[in-house]
Amino acid sequence: MASRRLVDARYEYNWNPLIGSLAGALRALDRTAEMAAISAVSGAAFALPPVEEGFAPRPAPLDLPSALGEGLRALGVAAEITQRDQPPARLAWSLLNRRLRRDLAQGRPIVAARAGVDPFGPAFGLIVGFDDERRAWRRDGPMTEQIGPWLTYDELCSASPLVIVRLRAAALPDHAAIGEAARRAEAIAAATARAELGRWIEILEDGEPIDPQGHARAAQAFAAAIGEAAAFWREYDRDAPECARAQALAVALSRFATLFPYPMGGAPNARGVRAAGAAILRDVLARIAH
Repeated sequence: MASRRLVDARYEYNWNPLIGSLAGALRALDRTAEMAAISAVSGAAFALPPVEEGFAPRPAPLDLPSALGEGLRALGVAAEITQRDQPPARLAWSLLNRRLRRDLAQGRPIVAARAGVDPFGPAFGLIVGFDDERRAWRRDGPMTEQIGPWLTYDELCSASPLVIVRLRAAALPDHAAIGEAARRAEAIAAATARAELGRWIEILEDGEPIDPQGHARAAQAFAAAIGEAAAFWREYDRDAPECARAQALAVALSRFATLFPYPMGGAPNARGVRAAGAAILRDVLARIAH
């Protein structure tokens, strides 16, 4: 079968490759939504990068926000999610493979882990076609121009974890439902964010060495995500209490990100810089707690 691009969907750059992939997918489904809205209704806006001692550079997480399905429904898209810790058995993979091809034939883009690559490893991206002669899916995601547009069938089939989001257009977006979805997603994500922020503050205060690049990447990604929450609420309802809180969080995390510029990282092992960073995160934690 000749190589062909079956779905005209393009990855859109974002610090979170999942959000950039979903933005391209929704545009292809004629359900255009700003990345800020996707991030807000899915809970990704309040999802911290992995907080681990030392902040060694790691790939972006390949898990999904818990509110993703409900949030996408509010934006007019139905999502069928396949998420497995281990590769599926042969029969299960054969069935999934047929469903992916059918979706592509019907013009539906597919979001998949490992369809993209970031500087530290695999990332989310889009599957937009396939080529049986190459035995590969055609992909569009982070760094596709550098690594090439092909993801072999075996690479996706053997992925661990295997994460695939199949999408189709559903009922047109409802303005009130979008706001409610964003509020619910924030409430769900905030509980985890509070725990992770507490851990981040401990790491800054305990004096153990921190990798500058890995730490800066986490700082920039979190600041960008909260910035999307702020952008969403400015557009949705400037008078909502969520808007004022998101703006204050965005300003605080902008200061935090300035302390640790990516990719060089600033001086995260300098005592004064760490103290300043911890103080900002304590302010952020107090605001999220309320």
